[in-house]
Amino acid sequence: MKFYFLSTCCASPEQYDVYQESGNLCGYIRLRWGELLAEYPCVNGEMIYHTVFEDNFKGCFDNDEERNKYLQIIANKFAERIMENFVSYSSNIKVSYEIITDLNKLKEVS
Repeated sequence: MKFYFLSTCCASPEQYDVYQESGNLCGYIRLRWGELLAEYPCVNGEMIYHTVFEDNFKGCFDNDEERNKYLQIIANKFAERIMENFVSYSSNIKVSYEIITDLNKLKEVS
């Protein structure tokens, strides 16, 4: 299962709209004021991930390593939430994500 994280703002806040491979919008991610949250299926939806950093002013990830760590966790949370109603769901399913900056990229792979 692959997700596309469309970067809608790169800092203060760093945020993404989340799309499934099919092109369906399925979530929102934001890092602002030291809080990272993911909501399903869109802004003001169900909070499926939340963590608070020590730096209350943190509005973007410090580096790609930190970004990849948290975005992979969040991709897994989206997969779990989407698949929770499927009886045959296996937690061993491979989940990945790609950061994109242009929605046309999603149309190219769909």
